[in-house]
Amino acid sequence: MLLLLLAPLNAVAGAAVHFQVTDLNGVATEVPSGLPQGRALLLLGFRHNDHTALDAWRDGLGLSSRDSDWFEVPVIGVGNPMIRGVILRGMRNGVTATADRARFAPAFADAAAIALQLGIDPSEPAAVVIDRTGRVLAHASGAFEPGKAAALMQVLRH
Repeated sequence: MLLLLLAPLNAVAGAAVHFQVTDLNGVATEVPSGLPQGRALLLLGFRHNDHTALDAWRDGLGLSSRDSDWFEVPVIGVGNPMIRGVILRGMRNGVTATADRARFAPAFADAAAIALQLGIDPSEPAAVVIDRTGRVLAHASGAFEPGKAAALMQVLRH
């Protein structure tokens, strides 16, 4: 079953998309205003086990650390700075190349709030195309599927 929603659900929910990510090199980016391109793809995971699905999306989409129009964003609801440090050290140990670390940008924030802003379900990993105004242009949830990927890439690179 192919499901790709092209409507900006965040507008329906009435929420403005705004949160911060910090890549594994320590560079903070405001989403959406600080995105390096006019449009960006966010691969979002809300649970620890989502990393496998996000890997499949990244690999299936053919994304490279040389591409600056995407981020892998694990959303981690941990407020304690000490625990954040432990989590970040573990992530940095797993992602050693500087270019790869620039694409891996966790958000330490309320997962439900981010999901609501983006109009997605936090019980599944998601791939979201967003513009610099915070408009969700397209999204797909769940496991990687080539049809979903092609539709997302068409919107991203339009």
